[in-house]
Amino acid sequence: MGAHGVVVCNARGVYDGPMAEWVVGAILAMQRGLIEARDGQLATEWRSLEPLELAGLRTVILGFGSIGSAVAARLRPFGWTSSAWPGRGAMGSWGLRTWTRRFPPPTS
Repeated sequence: MGAHGVVVCNARGVYDGPMAEWVVGAILAMQRGLIEARDGQLATEWRSLEPLELAGLRTVILGFGSIGSAVAARLRPFGWTSSAWPGRGAMGSWGLRTWTRRFPPPTS
């Protein structure tokens, strides 16, 4: 209890699941071409879409706290691997060369 009789609580973890599910939903929508399909439908343009397969993809999660780890856990059943980097300024200011050295593109 604080000096003025006010109880201050931490709600860490309360929204980890819903936030992680939203992130996974957004990733899936982008990866499967649902956004392009929606845009084409609104414009009455029917384009052929061949989305990439989801299995075996890799994600880079910046800030691997409770939400980041919940996102990784929800992507695992799709066969995705996740590389995590701690948040709170641990990266400093990385340029493109540092990113591609640290997280090289997949070779297939």
